Amino acid sequence: MTTNPECPCLVCTLERALDGSVCDGTLIVTDGWCRANGANWIARWVQKRGGLCDCEVLMNAFGDDIMVVRGVQLRCQAALDAEQLASGW
Repeated sequence: MTTNPECPCLVCTLERALDGSVCDGTLIVTDGWCRANGANWIARWVQKRGGLCDCEVLMNAFGDDIMVVRGVQLRCQAALDAEQLASGW
C-alpha cells in the first residue's frame, strides 16, 4: 500500500512500523498510537474487528469493509485512496 510517509494516522503508522518487518504478535504499535492520541476506544474497536496484533489490525480491522465509519476516521486520505484503488472502488 502507498501511504503518506509522514502521516500520523494509524494506518500509515502501522504500515511504516511493519514495512519489511515480521509482526511480533502484539498490538504494541497500535496501543502506543492509541496512548499518544488519547484514543483508547480504538484498541477495543480493532480487537472487535479481528485486530489481535498489529498486522491483523491492517488486514482485519481495516480489511474489506474499508468504508466503515470508524475505519475512515482513522485513515488519512492517502491511505484511503490506496485502499480504494487496491480494492477496485
